[in-house]
Amino acid sequence: MQIGLDLSRFGSKVADRVLDFIERRCAVIQQFPYGGEACPLFGSEMRWYPAGNYVIFYVPSADEIQIIRVLDGRRDLTSAFWQ
Repeated sequence: MQIGLDLSRFGSKVADRVLDFIERRCAVIQQFPYGGEACPLFGSEMRWYPAGNYVIFYVPSADEIQIIRVLDGRRDLTSAFWQ
């Protein structure tokens, strides 16, 4: 995951801690797939869910979620999403 590589400059413990947090947020999304806010700007089924400074973009379905992007929420999300 690119986020882990980017954060590794601050040390592996920092990167591991952030990635673990994002994974735990993904587990919450899996339990409550429609708990994230609808985000139709990026797709009719798209939803987003915060994970600290990051935003998880995903598409829920009846039996799974598909993580589309995880982006730093401090970025211009519209530009970053389509890169």
